[in-house]
Amino acid sequence: MIKKITTLYGKFIAKYPFIVVFLILIITALAIKQTAHIEIESLKYEDMLSKDLEVVQTLDLVKEKFHGVSTMQIVIETNPKYVNSNEIRDIRDPKVLAYIDLLTQTLHLNKDILDVMSASDIIKQMNNDRIPKSIDIIKEQVEDNQMLKTYIGKDYSITLVKIRLAEEVDEIEIEKELRKIIKEIPKPSGLKVDLIGEKAELTVMKKLVVPDMNKTSKYALIGILLIIILLFRSIKYGLIPLTTIIFGIIWAFGIMGLMRFNLTAQLAGVISMIMGIGIDFGIQIVTRFREELKESSPKISLINTINVVFVPMSITTFAALIGFKALSLGKLTIMADLGMVMSLGVLACMLAAISVVPSLLIIGENFKNKINGGTKK
Repeated sequence: MIKKITTLYGKFIAKYPFIVVFLILIITALAIKQTAHIEIESLKYEDMLSKDLEVVQTLDLVKEKFHGVSTMQIVIETNPKYVNSNEIRDIRDPKVLAYIDLLTQTLHLNKDILDVMSASDIIKQMNNDRIPKSIDIIKEQVEDNQMLKTYIGKDYSITLVKIRLAEEVDEIEIEKELRKIIKEIPKPSGLKVDLIGEKAELTVMKKLVVPDMNKTSKYALIGILLIIILLFRSIKYGLIPLTTIIFGIIWAFGIMGLMRFNLTAQLAGVISMIMGIGIDFGIQIVTRFREELKESSPKISLINTINVVFVPMSITTFAALIGFKALSLGKLTIMADLGMVMSLGVLACMLAAISVVPSLLIIGENFKNKINGGTKK
């Protein structure tokens, strides 16, 4: 029964390869359109755990009752560039605290910021809502106040401005806004100001996902292409199996877009993993076709190839899907996401191997025979 179906399928591709390619291009165009729905999102630590865990349920309850918050910090440190200059060398300098006070007041104007806490707030509370002009007074107050020591480093070269944010705030937008504020407020010479914290880290990870995916997939594609060309000693037979992973990945990401599945930084290397597994399907078909071509015409060779490779490729795919599905049995949701993406990728590569590759093989052989003035019987 299976052989009868694969024979009919092989005959159809051998007779109408351009129609198959046309249908493939339509499917690919639709898949590319769907990839626009894929977004890059930050993965929080609680998102990595199953929602049925008690600790996650408790965290969700706390967020619901007390309104979830997240934090970021602005770190201000001394960074003099010249010896014996007038640059700031002690974070307790009144000019530094005046700068921090202005920074704090500006941050309070942002609707996404719930609260801002800094050393300048405590100093002002101790001095009738003003900052002393004398650094000696500030030094004395810092030594006597334990709360100030939680904002100012032991060597007095660094201080923090702590910011509480609403949980639902957009990481990228708030980071842009905070960096804009830091840039616009003039700071005393000799200071270095930067943004740190979980939100800032997640934003950096979010920005690196696409460049990292592009870089790893490009190197993987080049490496696979070189190996296949060396294996087949042919550029044509090196490029054709490569279409397996190209179309397979596009189709897989198209399905992900249709499902509104978003990528995280932790899945940045998934394309390279799909390439490494998916290329095997294309190599199997090309290798078998070349063997069959030694004794049969392109049409018969293609039919025989599909008859021979379809069952083992299907079994391999099915086994891979079972293995990747097993990743979802654990409590880490990130493993389940990885399993789903890999399953879609492998399945799509297998479908591309039995549709794209045979069509291109028969088109290539027909074109070669036409140039040579005949068809092999």
